[in-house]
Amino acid sequence: LTKALEKERKFFEDHTHFRIFLDEGKASIPHLSERLTKELVSHINRSLPQLEKQIKEKLEKTSTELRMLGDGVPQDETERDNFLIEKISRFNQVLTDIVSAEEDVGDTDTRVFTKIQREFSNWKTKLDKKATQLQEHLRDEVEEYTRIHRGKELPGFVNYRTFQSIVRKHVEDLEEPAMNLLQTTTDIISIAVNKTTTSFFEAYPNLLRAAKDPLEDLRELEYERAEERLRSQFKMEKIVYSQGGLYSRQLEAAKSTPNGNLFGKAINADIREMTHHLKAYFTITSDRLANQVPLILLYHMMEQYLVNVKTAMLGMIRHKDAGSFIQEKSDIAKKREYLLKRMERLRKARQVLAKSVPSA
Repeated sequence: LTKALEKERKFFEDHTHFRIFLDEGKASIPHLSERLTKELVSHINRSLPQLEKQIKEKLEKTSTELRMLGDGVPQDETERDNFLIEKISRFNQVLTDIVSAEEDVGDTDTRVFTKIQREFSNWKTKLDKKATQLQEHLRDEVEEYTRIHRGKELPGFVNYRTFQSIVRKHVEDLEEPAMNLLQTTTDIISIAVNKTTTSFFEAYPNLLRAAKDPLEDLRELEYERAEERLRSQFKMEKIVYSQGGLYSRQLEAAKSTPNGNLFGKAINADIREMTHHLKAYFTITSDRLANQVPLILLYHMMEQYLVNVKTAMLGMIRHKDAGSFIQEKSDIAKKREYLLKRMERLRKARQVLAKSVPSA
């Protein structure tokens, strides 16, 4: 090898045209090797921060998985009881965090309340859209009801029966969308609770099974109660009521807002007056339903449901078969050992990188 390198060097030194490459450090194996080494070192130095970031992310993921698995079931009976209490207490704390919109969801998921709030915003949009549709179809409806139900009222006087009938009809149209909102809200909460339950108790099949039963039963119970409350709310809306002072203020606001050309050039006194009253009342009703429906859903499907789930979980601590709840799956110990070894390897890699990454 030495002779070959010497021969190569002599070739470039003696060559009329190629000697310049040797002088500039662009020829011969030693020069090229040095240049390649510098480029390789530079590339490695540029890659080290990204590699360090990847190791950090894997460490966090491994740590989370280990935390979910726990330290393993102790053998001492008293320690086993405390182990079960701690498991259930940590689970209940997550449910508490969900209710207060403080649960940890990482960077990829969204909090339960945020998802529900989005659906509540859609509900408000439906109410606003309904108010717009009401104005668009009001002329035909008022003319139809006036033709059928008009009594001795002179033009411009509001026939209460006509007013009441139109209000009831449009409020009834909102009942099923409210039920759909109930189902959507229930699904969001149910998915989150089931996911949390599985992540906490996956290693303990008996505990997971025991936890799943009250989840379903209690959810169904609160769903029925919420549905009943919503149905009652819409039955009450058929009464067609508002505080006098509030209604007067909304009516004044409706009359001060120009109708434009909504009904064309010709608009009779009946339609004009009815428009003002319906607009005033539906503003009040829309605001009422925009708040009341979400309140009912949050109370039953968030507050009451999760409080009852936490109570049911605490009841498992006193269950006669509580000891069997924390029997670990056979493959969990192997997985824990694998994760511990992986954690150790990642920590060592991070220590090596810490010495290699150039300081800023």
